[in-house]
Amino acid sequence: KTRLSAGGYMRRLFRGGRMTLNLFVGQMVLLSRYFEKTETTPNPQNIHRLLLASMVVAIKANSDCFYSNSCYASVGDVSLQIVNTLEREFLAAIDWEATVTSAQYLKMGRHLEMHNQQQPQQQPSGSSTRAVRALRSKSTDPFEVLF
Repeated sequence: KTRLSAGGYMRRLFRGGRMTLNLFVGQMVLLSRYFEKTETTPNPQNIHRLLLASMVVAIKANSDCFYSNSCYASVGDVSLQIVNTLEREFLAAIDWEATVTSAQYLKMGRHLEMHNQQQPQQQPSGSSTRAVRALRSKSTDPFEVLF
């Protein structure tokens, strides 16, 4: 079990998984899709696994080059079996709709950019969990709070 904040864990995944900003935007589209289709509420117990699963799916669906799941397991500090299970469950939850259209990408990119312009440089460590909760919330703009 990781002791990193959700934001710290996301930074770890970003570096270790060799994510790009384009893939990050795609990952946020997939997380948004996941929360729209499930009753899951992000919390400190599941946020790390949701970030890992969405990263693996985003990379594999939207990139020609990706690592093996054993590499992502190492980066995510979990077993290979857990990564395999997380990937399967995430894909099932989004009905295997893992691609991101240009329109979805541009919309998410604009929301992320607007949020980034409104935020101070230094952000609190718990902001990632709040960001994912905002993505899940139906009563608030899903991009109100982000990492």
